[in-house]
Amino acid sequence: MPHYCIYKKDKHTLVVNRADESRATLLIIQGYDKQFEEVTATNAEAALLRFRDICQEEKTTDSAFATGGAFVALTVGLKAAVNSLFLK
Repeated sequence: MPHYCIYKKDKHTLVVNRADESRATLLIIQGYDKQFEEVTATNAEAALLRFRDICQEEKTTDSAFATGGAFVALTVGLKAAVNSLFLK
C-alpha cells in the first residue's frame, strides 16, 4: 500500500505519493508546507480522508485536555471553599 505525504497552504490540502519527489518539491516552491503526518492508504482520496480524521482526533484530544484541566481546577476550588466554610 502506498504512503502519502500531506501538504497544506492556507485552506488548501493536497496529498502526494511519497515517491513523487518532483511534485513534492514543486509544492514546497509554491509555498505549501509539508505536514508531519504521513498516511498509508489505497489511494490519494482515502489518504485525504484519513488525514482529516487524524486532524479531528487531535482537536477532540486537545479539547478533552483543556476541559479536563478546567474541571479539576474548579473541583479543587470548590473543595477548598467548602472546607473553609465548615472547618472554621
